[in-house]
Amino acid sequence: MPEQQNPKHIDTFYVLDFDRCLGNVTELYELLVCVLEQMGVTTARELAEVRVKVEDTGGSFDAIRYLFTAGLLNEASFIHLRQQYRQAADIAKLREPGATELIEVLDARQQTYGILTYGGDLWQQTKLSAAQFDHIPYLVTQTKQKGVLLRSWQNAEGLYEIPSDLTAEPLVATKLVLVDDKADSFHGFPPSPSYGYHVFDPNNHVAAQAGDVPVNVTRIANLQILAQQFANS
Repeated sequence: MPEQQNPKHIDTFYVLDFDRCLGNVTELYELLVCVLEQMGVTTARELAEVRVKVEDTGGSFDAIRYLFTAGLLNEASFIHLRQQYRQAADIAKLREPGATELIEVLDARQQTYGILTYGGDLWQQTKLSAAQFDHIPYLVTQTKQKGVLLRSWQNAEGLYEIPSDLTAEPLVATKLVLVDDKADSFHGFPPSPSYGYHVFDPNNHVAAQAGDVPVNVTRIANLQILAQQFANS
């Protein structure tokens, strides 16, 4: 039996959200509609009608899951869709302002990070690929309250065991930093020394982003501000 590798111990692990943080969900969705119409899979109007019905009942619309369920996509056509989607992608439009700068600052400071994103596996993977963030370790979760999930990573010694999807080697961290746009994501978030950043512009947001956050979470309007803070710290 091979000897078990002791995990590497780091001070901080950064957990980054994708939708409305790193990725521009409006542009990502509109690009999908465009590619689907070009492929003759469905129309913008048909997709919009389904999306409204789902969101009016409080649900989250997963376009890829719907297309498979409706029989409009199969494995072969989905592979073709992903290829066309990435080829048509304009990274500058698909990334939120400050997203590229934030990653560059984290890399320059040799920080360890990964993407934790809520949603359906195939749709999230497709968006990450188009925005060319799929080289970053990522984990797709079905848990909206990410703070609860992050707290579950803590072991008996008080260290956070980073899931294997988010690291190439066994890793434990003294503290976590969560960057997310939804207040609800911070429900159950670990106390200090962990801390977070709620990306929330009071003049430009959707209802799902609003709400109270813990005392160890700071509100920032966009990632450009955060990237500048990290660069100057």
